[in-house]
Amino acid sequence: MRVNARLDETAQRQLEYLARSTGQSASHRVRESVAACYAQQRAQGAVPSRFLAPAGSGHSGRSDVACTVKRELDAALADKHRAART
Repeated sequence: MRVNARLDETAQRQLEYLARSTGQSASHRVRESVAACYAQQRAQGAVPSRFLAPAGSGHSGRSDVACTVKRELDAALADKHRAART
């Protein structure tokens, strides 16, 4: 699959740095980032909720925010629904 993504200046500099410092292509670094986020999500055993879709759409410059927000919100919703059933 070919992906065309828009990066803000900070993310662009970070990706360029990662590619340059590791000698790997930007595409390789993006694939590794997706794989890491995917593995983290799968390890939780949860499918992201449709309510979490906007998470990660901001431009903080950090690469782990979307995964962290989704994980935390998903856990909070699961706890809430578990408590409601008891």
